[in-house]
Amino acid sequence: MNEQGLREQLRRWREAGLLSSLDLHFGLFVAEGSGSPELGLLAAVTSRQRGLGHVCLDPALPPGELPGLELEALWPAALEAGPPWVCTGGTDPPGPLVHDHGRLYLGRMHAAECALAERLGRWSTAPAGIPPERGLVDRLFPGRHPGAAGQRLAAVLAAIRPFTVITGGPGTGKTTTVVRVLALRLAARPELAIRLLAPTGKAAARLSESLRTSKAALGVDEALAGRIPDRVTTVHRFLGLGYGRPRFHRHHPAPVDLVVLDEASMIDLPTMHRLMEALPAHAALILLGDPDQLASVEAGSVLADLVAPARPEAFTAPTRTALERAGVPLPPPVVDAGPLDDTLARLAFSHRFSADRGIGLLARSVRDGTADWAALQRIAAEHEEIECVSWAGTQVPRTALEDLLAALDPGRHETVEAALDALGAARVLCALRGGAAGVDAFNAQIARRLGRDTRGTLHGLPVLVTRNAHALEVYNGDMGVLWEEPDTQGRRRLRACFPMPPAGVRRIPLAELPEHETAFALTVHKSQGSEYDRILLVLPPEPHPLVTRELIYTALTRARRFVRILATPACWEAGVRQRTRRASGLAVRLQGAAVSGGA
Repeated sequence: MNEQGLREQLRRWREAGLLSSLDLHFGLFVAEGSGSPELGLLAAVTSRQRGLGHVCLDPALPPGELPGLELEALWPAALEAGPPWVCTGGTDPPGPLVHDHGRLYLGRMHAAECALAERLGRWSTAPAGIPPERGLVDRLFPGRHPGAAGQRLAAVLAAIRPFTVITGGPGTGKTTTVVRVLALRLAARPELAIRLLAPTGKAAARLSESLRTSKAALGVDEALAGRIPDRVTTVHRFLGLGYGRPRFHRHHPAPVDLVVLDEASMIDLPTMHRLMEALPAHAALILLGDPDQLASVEAGSVLADLVAPARPEAFTAPTRTALERAGVPLPPPVVDAGPLDDTLARLAFSHRFSADRGIGLLARSVRDGTADWAALQRIAAEHEEIECVSWAGTQVPRTALEDLLAALDPGRHETVEAALDALGAARVLCALRGGAAGVDAFNAQIARRLGRDTRGTLHGLPVLVTRNAHALEVYNGDMGVLWEEPDTQGRRRLRACFPMPPAGVRRIPLAELPEHETAFALTVHKSQGSEYDRILLVLPPEPHPLVTRELIYTALTRARRFVRILATPACWEAGVRQRTRRASGLAVRLQGAAVSGGA
């Protein structure tokens, strides 16, 4: 390939929408600097991979949809090129590209993956702490209800380890468990500095509310319960991202002893790396999340990579001893248990969904890849909380929306407080943004039918903020309503209103409202961290790369009571079969870092 051939190939991909402008110019930059058009093409494809959520370019997971790409013929260019354009692992500073363990990385992505694995390796091989007093553990976990043993194990493990991942599906008690972790840690160290984090403002508000509810049912003395924090901050605000130089970083770590991060599946690799670097050496970290949900919008699938090499309830001897001293019943020991196994606790019993009924049954079947169209229809016929409506992908059947319209309309309520409370009643969740099955079409249709568009009244229109506004304390993912009410002079004004925990309302003039969109319907991605009583899940008529098993599972588990699915057999079955696979070396790198102790 010569330079002209490179330019023509990149131009064709760019015109087809397969490359971004950044991908194209990065490829040309590397080709010109290295003198290798082949390396330039690999550089453009590697940059494209990051935009698609991958950490690297892995020949074992070749990129699709690039006509004319012959990865095997190009790959020797990555092996033959040397510094400064292609470096190997361990080179400091890295070049624009790094070739390591058979994968090609952008330099910064490689540095983030290596640093994250190194820190986690040190954490996983650190000795277990002093186990909590057994009497306190018994008071915090007095019941013998299903799931109590798993929660007890997870809480004690997180109390003695510097790094713990607590996973589980919706309703398995992750928040209930972490409140008890905080109680155990604060009982041992009352002065402990704790920060609670979530990826979005919406997830932060939900965690904060759950923590307040769980604290009230702890059954410990008021002094201890009063020290348990319930104020949750977004990760970006905690680190100071978006303000220029971050507030906390490697050279200025945060004054904190313990960080709890909820909805960790939504955190991408660069953000997780920045969080790790901002923690002092002595700090502990607890991650909460469901690895079966959608991965982060940006590059990486950190939570899934962390869980992949670890086995629940396969603990090393020192950790088993500490758990048993705290009264945690354990299965027989696993002979080859390693340090990574000490980091994982998995909660399996759902208090929200029965595993053999309705939403729980369907979600589990989708997660396991066994929910074909016939199985979906059978579950819908046997369980009233599931409905299945087939469509051609053009005209939406009236029965799909008719009985949901009232629940979707906050404007039917008399007060703004009631309207904000009603935002959790129902939502339309779409896999796509555009097209007849997309968010834009459903929002327009619902707004028109309810008279909540520019031709009617905007009073009661639900809105979703899509850009952080730190000064106003509203953030990407926050949901509110447009509400008309008298101001202090008695004049009626339309303002944007958002819940302000624990029981207030934040009112913002429309002129100051940051970028936002109508929110009768949301993409499944933007629904993460939320719950609704009833949902309508809309899939496109034809199979689509974005419709995956993880997307369907995430959508189903947003519902508390009822799910209606609008889909075609072809798209449903293709989606259940299609798994999200992201190129990354983190899981393999973690195993090596754990063996070496992070060295």
